[in-house]
Amino acid sequence: MHRSGTSLLTKILTIMGATPPAGLLLPSVDNPIGYWEALSVIALNDKLLCSTGNTWKTYRAIPDRWFNEPEREDDLEVALRIIEEEFG
Repeated sequence: MHRSGTSLLTKILTIMGATPPAGLLLPSVDNPIGYWEALSVIALNDKLLCSTGNTWKTYRAIPDRWFNEPEREDDLEVALRIIEEEFG
């Protein structure tokens, strides 16, 4: 979800002592002080959205069968690996 507060939440948790993601999205013209979002999580989210026919700025209903496709097992493994690699 674009502009959902995930970057802010991650920054707050980091200030409180949580381990930040290893590969952060770099600052940009739109946000010169930087983002607190993991590039690998962004990439996985984009891939999942694309596989449903969506992007961060569109919404189409996700067919029930999508959740049971064999690719979801692979996506789960990728997500677990990202959590381990990014957050220890």
